[in-house]
Amino acid sequence: MTSAAQQRLPQNLVVVLAAVSDISLYKRVELADRVSDYSGPRSVAAIPSAASSTLVDRQSSLEAKINHLASTVAALRASIPRRCQCSSRQRLRHRSSSSHRSSPAQDGFCWYHHKFGAAACRCRQCCLWLGNAPTSR
Repeated sequence: MTSAAQQRLPQNLVVVLAAVSDISLYKRVELADRVSDYSGPRSVAAIPSAASSTLVDRQSSLEAKINHLASTVAALRASIPRRCQCSSRQRLRHRSSSSHRSSPAQDGFCWYHHKFGAAACRCRQCCLWLGNAPTSR
C-alpha cells in the first residue's frame, strides 16, 4: 500500500496493516474493513468554540473599521467644495477665451472674478478680489 493511501487511514489501521505486510493487497483491504467495523464510531474533527468566537470578534472588528472608513470618506467628500455650474457652462460655450483666463486683468482680478464677480468659482492665486482668501479659491 502506498504511503499516500496510508496517510488517509486512521492511525490504528496503519499500525495493524504494518504488522501484516506479508499478505496480499486484497486481504489487507478486507482486514482494514473488519478492523474499522470493530473499532467503533469514527471521530470528527471540530473547530474549538474559542476559535469560532475569535472569528466572530475579528469579523465585528473588520465591520467597525469599514464603517469608520466609510464615514471618513463621506466627511472628506462633504469638505470638498463642488464645482460651480457657471464654470462648466462657460467652458463648453467659449473655448477661445481660455487664453485670457490665466493672466489677470488690468484691475488685478482673475478672469473668473472679472467675468462672474462674487459668483466666481475657480479663482486664480494672483487675483486681488476683495476678501479673497486661500480657502475661497
